[in-house]
Amino acid sequence: MAIFENMFEVLTVKDPEGRPGIKVHVAVAQWMVPKELLGKKDVMCLTADALESTEFNMHIDELIDQLKKLKPKAAAKFRREKEKQRRSEIRAAT
Repeated sequence: MAIFENMFEVLTVKDPEGRPGIKVHVAVAQWMVPKELLGKKDVMCLTADALESTEFNMHIDELIDQLKKLKPKAAAKFRREKEKQRRSEIRAAT
């Protein structure tokens, strides 16, 4: 299984070059490192231990499902940003 229920989140940032709109990113919100891998540098594990390939495949499918659930969240953030820009343009025109 995926280690956590909500391992990923959608983050937004303003364009640093001043262009209108936002940039959307997928961030890893939660992960773990098995004690056997603690000595390795920069290790981030997204699935629980798998003892066979079918179990590993199930874990991967769960991760993919979590990532797919981010699509509507990102779409909503883009919609809100477009609406905010539209309102700003209307205020500027009046």
